[in-house]
Amino acid sequence: MKKKNLLYGIMMITCLFLSGCVNSKKISNSTDFSNVTLSSSDEPSDTSTAKAEDAEENKVEITGDFELINAQTNLKIEPVNNEYIISEEGEYILKGKLENGIIKVDAIDQKVILDLDGVSLTSSINSCIYVNDASKVEIKANKDTYNEIIDNREEENDETEGSAAIYSNSDLEIKGKGSLYISSKSNNGIHSKDDLEIKNLTLKVDAYNNGLKGNDSLTIESGNIIAISKNSDGLKTSNSDISSKGNQRGNINILGGIIDIYAACDGIDAAYDFIIDETEGIDKPTLTIYTANYSSYSNSSIEKSSTNMYLKMTSTYTNYRYALYYYNDDINSGEFQNLEYDSVSMQGRQSYYYYKTNYNFNYKNVKLFAYDKSTTENSLDNYYAVSDGGVINSTYDTLQISSISNGIINLGWTNYQMTSQMPGPGGMQQTNSEKLDYSAKGIKSNNNIEINSGIINIKSTDDAIHANRGETLENGETGVGNVNINGGDLNISSKDDGIHSDYILNIDGGNIIINESHEGIEGNQININNGNIKLQANDDGINAGGSYLAKTILIKGGYVDVTVGSGDTDGIDSNGTYTQTGGFVIARTGAQGGGAGALDCDSTISITGGTCILAGLIEKQPSTSLKNKLFGSVSQMGGGFGGFSQSSSSYSFSSGKYQVLDSSNNEIFNFDLASTYTSLYLVSDSFQSGSYSVTNGSNSYSFTL
Repeated sequence: MKKKNLLYGIMMITCLFLSGCVNSKKISNSTDFSNVTLSSSDEPSDTSTAKAEDAEENKVEITGDFELINAQTNLKIEPVNNEYIISEEGEYILKGKLENGIIKVDAIDQKVILDLDGVSLTSSINSCIYVNDASKVEIKANKDTYNEIIDNREEENDETEGSAAIYSNSDLEIKGKGSLYISSKSNNGIHSKDDLEIKNLTLKVDAYNNGLKGNDSLTIESGNIIAISKNSDGLKTSNSDISSKGNQRGNINILGGIIDIYAACDGIDAAYDFIIDETEGIDKPTLTIYTANYSSYSNSSIEKSSTNMYLKMTSTYTNYRYALYYYNDDINSGEFQNLEYDSVSMQGRQSYYYYKTNYNFNYKNVKLFAYDKSTTENSLDNYYAVSDGGVINSTYDTLQISSISNGIINLGWTNYQMTSQMPGPGGMQQTNSEKLDYSAKGIKSNNNIEINSGIINIKSTDDAIHANRGETLENGETGVGNVNINGGDLNISSKDDGIHSDYILNIDGGNIIINESHEGIEGNQININNGNIKLQANDDGINAGGSYLAKTILIKGGYVDVTVGSGDTDGIDSNGTYTQTGGFVIARTGAQGGGAGALDCDSTISITGGTCILAGLIEKQPSTSLKNKLFGSVSQMGGGFGGFSQSSSSYSFSSGKYQVLDSSNNEIFNFDLASTYTSLYLVSDSFQSGSYSVTNGSNSYSFTL
């Protein structure tokens, strides 16, 4: 299914169905972490507010007859059937206004340079610039000029017909010190079948499908770039094989520039690796990404075939075959659609089974039929049980069976909620009721993601940063699924995971703020060696899951600050082990009872270095040789699915900023709480034997180690 068909899922779900800074050294002195703040702004905020310059703001009216001039000979090229054909190597100047004409490059194994010198190209018959053959083509927007290229074709075209306003079968470089505006009504903005490289210029691409696509690679070195995709991805590569020269294809490299991406689906979709780094002599890159309904450009008039309707039930009712019957005023003139098994979800102590079919937009009413072996398939008269018919409740997307009795199906409306294991051996637990049925991630890679530098702002409906494992690549390998963060400033807001690695997630530097997320940081193995992290999550803050490797969280250094929402949520949740040998960690649970915990670990908890503060319940007291203090009690696991309980406590740590002081009132460290807690655990390699106190100024508890 093409992505242009998938966007309607979110539009219909939202419109029809839903109504409903510190360093990593050992902390031995007073250290204030309150300068790492969370933003509640609708716009991503970070150390930079730089936005890309908009090429359209430099727009001037382009008039005059179109000219295509050979810069070496000064001769004009005349059109043949509205095609201006370049067949020889060299540099060519384009200026003036051309309507419904095509610039075609057919210079076999030769390099061609196109100088845009104040030109307007529009076409409704093919790509405005179509590179059929060349060794490489450079398109340069000359200094202080405004240029526009507009593809007005009504239908989407494949690569053989020129699938973009600028399309190339060869390596393509877009550059210059001028401005270039590209609009594509039904296709990609810029598409190279080989390598695509962009630098220096001010570029705005407003595309129906992908904004910028290089099948083999895409590299942005510098410039001001705005990439808009109304129905697909902002930046994209598609090949993952090895070139004839032995180079790996499919990488997306960001090395500089100010880049703003607005995408209906993924902001960045790399077929192999995504790498962001800085180049010597060039300002570090600034990357801002909005996806799906966070993008103000996402199209709301997409084909309707991709939206799903679900049926939810307990195991009691899974012995029957189900079909939805859609109809309008005449109940005898409707249409059946079979419901197929989709997934199972554990919600609380109960398993729910989901069945799925496409939503039928031709009808306004629906009935549910159940059939057994003795009844006729998809019959209005011969069935096991049927529901009352009625108008489709556009607030919801799921029908839930409450009972089946005496041939009657009793139903209620609800919304799809998935809390079961995702497909595949490395899947993580998903409990996000807002999760989309298509990919709308900020940065996605089918192999690895490497962040070494730059300023990255992401507001995404899906995971903000996501590396896939298990994808079969064209080079014969399987995608690794690692995320490596070595530097940079990240500011993330996501309706799903903030940072997700299917395999190993390494954080060795950088400043990471996750303002909003379902789960903040998730990976099979999570290693935090350095950097500053502050996150908020509606579910687990840091979660180690999956089954490719033993599930581990290992913290050796850095600053980690976690707050989670209320419910069955954990500040830190390892489905294997938790080990801390250094750094500063504070994790706050979102609740004081039930299954919520500041630290939940299925195996061993070991803290041998650094400082760890756990506000709220902990599943078990960590194994440590360090001095430590527990105010309150360790939670106790009940039988079966019976959650945690906590013994009564006289402790009350209300919201506010707390200091931990020694007997001479010297501050050892500080932290803040936004809620009241009756359980607090402190362990630090800064503690020595003696007396200490923890106080917020008005409330103080003393303790002796």
